[in-house]
Amino acid sequence: MQLYNFVVDRYNQMKVCSGSTKGSSACRAGRFGTMTATATHTLSKKRSIWVDKFFRHFTDADRGTSISFSPQPETVLDYYVEQFNDVDCKVDSRIRVAMYRLTDTRAVRFIDTVKALKKQGCDVRVLLSQSGGATTISPKVAKLIKRSGLTPQINCTKIPIHTKMILIGPATNNGGRIMFGTANMSTSGLRYSEEHVVTMDSRRATPEFATDIRQAYGVYQAGWNELNQGSRTCH
Repeated sequence: MQLYNFVVDRYNQMKVCSGSTKGSSACRAGRFGTMTATATHTLSKKRSIWVDKFFRHFTDADRGTSISFSPQPETVLDYYVEQFNDVDCKVDSRIRVAMYRLTDTRAVRFIDTVKALKKQGCDVRVLLSQSGGATTISPKVAKLIKRSGLTPQINCTKIPIHTKMILIGPATNNGGRIMFGTANMSTSGLRYSEEHVVTMDSRRATPEFATDIRQAYGVYQAGWNELNQGSRTCH
């Protein structure tokens, strides 16, 4: 329920504050109508846009879920890098990513992150969309992947995908983390666009809800395996 409330509150705040360089008088006074989950508003004006002051919103303590919104402040790490930096490869050795876009501005950092995870012993596999509604893999990104020696780890799907999904967990079971939402690995998706990413972590949940998350993890893993059929080097 609280996850839903966070989304409702986000909508109410954006409706009152957006569309103006300074925000309406109601926005400046913190009057957003009916607020459900938050005591005060979470938006702040930065870079001439409204950003979320909080990196992550945790929902009910027993659910193992949280939600992050974009645009994010420039002072925080994006939620993808933050999650990868938190991985212990001795515990969570299997990482699977399916992502529509990896842009030039994010590619260097992401490739460095994959290198570091590989060095630590993680089994990292990334699927990107070669093409879609717009060119998704630029020549620069394709060259970076090849030069990094990570073509076994980072490939493109046979057919275009619009997926934004990350699985982080052990090699032998589904007791891990799922991330899904609307944000690509792009500067626009993390710093400028209105996006969200939901995280479901079975280890933060009570047994009842952890079972549901593990089942969802298995479904997402099966979906990733299907997307991986016929994958090839990005070009």
